[in-house]
Amino acid sequence: MWPRRIPLRHLTLLEGDPGEGKSFVTQAIATAISLGKGLPGMDPTPPRQCADSGRRGSCRLHHPPTP
Repeated sequence: MWPRRIPLRHLTLLEGDPGEGKSFVTQAIATAISLGKGLPGMDPTPPRQCADSGRRGSCRLHHPPTP
């Protein structure tokens, strides 16, 4: 997911004392990925979205239009 830092499809734990910014880092990573901005040292990629009509197996992934 983030080369040399967070492996894709593996469990990653952030640990540290209270107030060191674990929640901030987690939210920053989630925001960067969901907006397609990429993480430091990575090229940005457009986010994927899932449109669900409520029927089983009907989810379609697509890239939203670029502004």
